[in-house]
Amino acid sequence: MHQDTTSNHFPEKAIRLREVCSRIGMSRTHLYRLVGRGLFPAPVRLSERVSVWREADVNGWLQQKFSTSNAVISEASHGR
Repeated sequence: MHQDTTSNHFPEKAIRLREVCSRIGMSRTHLYRLVGRGLFPAPVRLSERVSVWREADVNGWLQQKFSTSNAVISEASHGR
């Protein structure tokens, strides 16, 4: 079978520190604390001075936080 080597489609988007901090609403210091504790996805190191995060990992983390928050609100509103 022949592989198409002309297609350079890469499905994942990489985002830099400033964008990650903006999306999650936290400072870089707090972000790196979370990464150090294993509570936030670790960045991918592209070079000695450049690190990026997979957009899907950041979005997944946010989605999980929103889901957890909604569950807590739901339980509180039902008197649990």
